[in-house]
Amino acid sequence: MATATGSVSIARASEATRWSQLIFGIICMVMIANLQYGWTLFVNPIDQKYHWAARRSKSPSPFSC
Repeated sequence: MATATGSVSIARASEATRWSQLIFGIICMVMIANLQYGWTLFVNPIDQKYHWAARRSKSPSPFSC
């Protein structure tokens, strides 16, 4: 009977671990999404100041057709 009780406590610990991993993953996804959205707000002003678009168009890209 000791093994049955031990397996129940292991199952509960693993369930708690799954929920904490899920919550941690959601928090990380929200942080990355905010970073990506914030970057879109600053791309145009930075591009206007440093003229990166002009440099980008002159350099060849291996993915361009």
